[in-house]
Order: sequence, then C-alpha cells, then structure tokens
Amino acid sequence: MFSKGSFLAFAIVTVLLATTANTCLAEFEYQDIMGVCQPCYYRCLTCQDSSTSCISCIPEYYLDLGSETCTPCIKGCGQCTTNSDCQLCNDGFFLNDNGTCSVCVVGASTCTISITSQCQATYYMLAGICARCLANCSNCTGPTTCDQCLSGFYLVSNTACLICGSNCAACNSSSLCLTCNVGYYPTSG
Repeated sequence: MFSKGSFLAFAIVTVLLATTANTCLAEFEYQDIMGVCQPCYYRCLTCQDSSTSCISCIPEYYLDLGSETCTPCIKGCGQCTTNSDCQLCNDGFFLNDNGTCSVCVVGASTCTISITSQCQATYYMLAGICARCLANCSNCTGPTTCDQCLSGFYLVSNTACLICGSNCAACNSSSLCLTCNVGYYPTSG
C-alpha cells in the first residue's frame, strides 16, 4: 500500500501528466518521456524526442538530416536546402544563378539580378536604381519633388519639407499644428 508521502508524490506526477499530455505546441515544443512539454532548440521550428532533434527549422536555417540539427543558410538567404543552395533571399538581396544571395543596390528593398524593382521609403526609382528623396521627404517621384514629408515636417509646394513648430508632431504649416508631442495639447493651432 502507498504511504501518505509516496501517494502525494504519485498524485502530483499523475496530475502533471494529465495536464501536460498532448498539450504541447505543434511548433517550438516536444513532449519528453514524462509527458512534459519541453522547448525545442532555438533554431528548430519543430523537434522530437529531444530539444536538439530537429524535424524542421526556422527561416534562415536548413535541416542537416545526418545530425538532425538546423544549420545557418548563407548570408542574405531566407530559405535554403543546403549552405550553398538558396531558394529565397531576404529583402535587400537577390538570388544569383549560382544559388547565392547578393546585396541589392543602396536604397532598394527588392531587386532581381541587380535590377531594382522597388525602392525603400525616402528613395525614388531613377533608371533602375534608387536615389534619395529631398531632405525630410518620406515619399517622392523625382529629385526635386516631394509627395509626403516625414513626421514633424510639412510640405511646401511639393518642393521642400520644413519643420513643424515647437512641440508639434504633425502640421500643415508653421502656424497650424494638427497633432502635438506627448505632454502638450493644441491651442489656437
């Protein structure tokens, strides 16, 4: 028969097993031999039997089947099958013919084979490259025009972004504040 102490220990283990059984996250956890959910190694998306026995990997890592570990892809690669075979490059990189990732030109957010297809904010497309907008301009279509200014600045004749007044977060002009900085409130513009 059970002693009072051993019965209590048995009851606690039984409750733990009952509350943890089959409740592990499908990703990032596995169930140990006691039925308790344990975290996978940080590079594993899914794992089994131990934290380092990976089944699949997080982005920018690939599964080395021999060791069941997640190994880093080459620089700039978001999805690969081996260290030298990238299928998908991260933003700011493009995929070369040899399965590696090269950096896009400055200011490009997406590009293919060194041809820019989209520019980052504060840049505009100029003959296949990204050129910087006017100072304090967040969106433009050319070197001397601005469509929208950065926060805290206002647009003047689509050619310049001037700073808003003191303690003003957003404005239409130097004298008309739309939103104040934290701790301030609008009074007569």
